[in-house]
Amino acid sequence: MNAAELRRHSPSLDHVSKPKPTTGAPGPTLDSNTAHPAGKAKYGRFRAFLRAVSVFVYFASGCLTIHATQIIGAPLYYANRDLYYAYMSLTKASFGLLITTMTQWWAPTVIRISGDASVAGQLNLTPDGRIECAFPERMVMIANHQVWHWINDPRRQTLRKLKTRHTGTNLSSNGRNKSAQWAAKMGLRDMEHLMLPRSTGMFFCLNELRGTVDYVYDCTVAYEGVPRGKYGENYFTLSSTYFQGRPPKSVNFYWRRFALADIPLDSQEEFDKWLRERWYEKDALLEQYVSTGRFPANAAGIKGHIETEVRTQYWWEFIKIFVMLGSFGLIFSFFLRTFRALARG
Repeated sequence: MNAAELRRHSPSLDHVSKPKPTTGAPGPTLDSNTAHPAGKAKYGRFRAFLRAVSVFVYFASGCLTIHATQIIGAPLYYANRDLYYAYMSLTKASFGLLITTMTQWWAPTVIRISGDASVAGQLNLTPDGRIECAFPERMVMIANHQVWHWINDPRRQTLRKLKTRHTGTNLSSNGRNKSAQWAAKMGLRDMEHLMLPRSTGMFFCLNELRGTVDYVYDCTVAYEGVPRGKYGENYFTLSSTYFQGRPPKSVNFYWRRFALADIPLDSQEEFDKWLRERWYEKDALLEQYVSTGRFPANAAGIKGHIETEVRTQYWWEFIKIFVMLGSFGLIFSFFLRTFRALARG
C-alpha cells in the first residue's frame, strides 16, 4: 500500500479527535494516607495471607510449567524453525492465560474501551461479552502505560509489532518533577498527567519500519479513582490488588490510529513537534477522564463505551497451561514403564 492509498484509507491528523481539557473541574479527592480508590480492604490479614500464598503457588507453578515446556521444545529450533516458532507461540499464549486467570480470580476488573473515528469497526464486543480487536498483524502501538518491547525475528529480519512507551518509566512524582524541569529548561509547555515524551527511539524505529508498517496505534490508559496529582502505582500495588481484594474499579482505554505516511519522518525536529502535539492531546484526554470519570465515547461504530472484564472465554482454559507438559510426562512415563517391562522380561 503506497502513501497515496494510506491517506485515502485513514483520517488525516486534522480529523483526529483533539479533546480540550476541562480546566478547574474537580477530580476525585481522597485522603492519601487512609483512603483507597477501591475502598476498604475486603480481606483481613489472615485471609490476605492465604490469598498471597495461593497467588504465589499458582503463579510459580504456572511459570515453572511454561519454562519446562519451552525447554522441552527448544531442540525444534534446529529441526524446523517454523514449528519451533509455532510451539513457542503456544507457550507465550499460556503465560497470557496465566496472567488473565490470576486477574479474573483474585482481582476482577472492568475494562472500558472507546476510540475516535480512526479505529471505527476495529473494536467489537462478541455475543459472550468479550472484546475483539481487529488490528492489523503489522503495527506500532504507543501508550502512556506500556513497556518498551519489540518482536524481532533475526532469521527473517522482520519487525512485526512494536510497542513503546515514550516516557521511559512509570509516571511518578519524581518523574513528573524531572519532566517539569525539562519543560522549563527547553521552554516547553509542561503536562499535568503525563511526562514529556522522548522521541529519538521512536523516530529511529518508524524510519526503519517505513514501507513495512502502515499504521501507528495510540492507546491512552486511565485507572478509575486515582485522585488528581496522585499516581496509580501508589494505590494499586500487588498486595492491595491481589491480596487485599482492592483492584481498580475499572481500567479505561482510549484508542486512536495514525497513518505512518502522515507522520513527518524526514526531520527529527518536525517529528519531535508532532509527537509532543499527540502527547498534549493525550494529556487533554486524561484531563477529561479525571474531570468526568470517562474518556470520550466512541466517535463511530458502537455507541458509548464498550464494557467488558478481564476473563478467559471458558472457565477451564487455565488447564491448557499444563496440558502440554502433562502430555510429555505421560508419554515419558509410558515409554519408561514399557522399557522396564521389557528389561524384566
